[in-house]
Amino acid sequence: MTLNTAKNTPKNTILKKIISIVIVFLIFLLFTIYSWLCTWNIALGYIGLAIIIIGAVLWRKKSVIFLFSSWVFLFLLTLILFIPSLKCYNEKTIDYMHRIDKGENLTFKEKVSIYGLNVFMSVAAYPIYPEVSKENFNLLFKTESGERTFESDFFMKSQEIKKGFKNYSTKVSWSSSKYNMGNPESRFALALNPCYLSYKETNTYKEYTVSVKVKYAKKTSAVLLKQPFKLVVEEGLFNYLQKENWLHPYTAIWKTKILK
Repeated sequence: MTLNTAKNTPKNTILKKIISIVIVFLIFLLFTIYSWLCTWNIALGYIGLAIIIIGAVLWRKKSVIFLFSSWVFLFLLTLILFIPSLKCYNEKTIDYMHRIDKGENLTFKEKVSIYGLNVFMSVAAYPIYPEVSKENFNLLFKTESGERTFESDFFMKSQEIKKGFKNYSTKVSWSSSKYNMGNPESRFALALNPCYLSYKETNTYKEYTVSVKVKYAKKTSAVLLKQPFKLVVEEGLFNYLQKENWLHPYTAIWKTKILK
């Protein structure tokens, strides 16, 4: 009797509810990701959705073990099909750009696939490139002033920015080769290329400011990774969404103050 009572305590009931909420959230997250892959007509997306749905059904009807087993299987399958899926994405990208260059309109589904890519990149980039993540994510929302101000001194870690302020330059830019992951300037090049510098000094502080137009170029390929596989993002796809008013360019102003 004592053991059964312990299992039904309010504390255990709340814990079970919390676990259920977390599981439902993870199912929704996985469903969203693999649904987005479907918009690219990637086979992994359709297979993944089937596995997610089957796992969720078995969880409710039998046991959570079936759900976790389906997730392990999905993870392994994703690793196996990653390279073929990347190849499919690259082929779709070329096809989209070819049609855009010809002046053709993309379908709603194809626009959603590109829009979802911007969201995915914003989330995925956060651990490595938090400033790029923040700038990209804010493209999803309109701003009346056309400007967004961020308080951060991250740009002062860039050797090119430091050199610019030291030489009283008003503009700093990077070549596309600096975008490559692992390059010490990649974090700054991806977030600030090109940017404009300004400096203000008062009796109490020095203020350093860099501003950059956050928008996608008409046709620029950003090579983010070369090894162990090549990862390229074609900015022209997002430029198309800007023209379609799905993404909203703005000026990002990064500033920091140093007290004297």
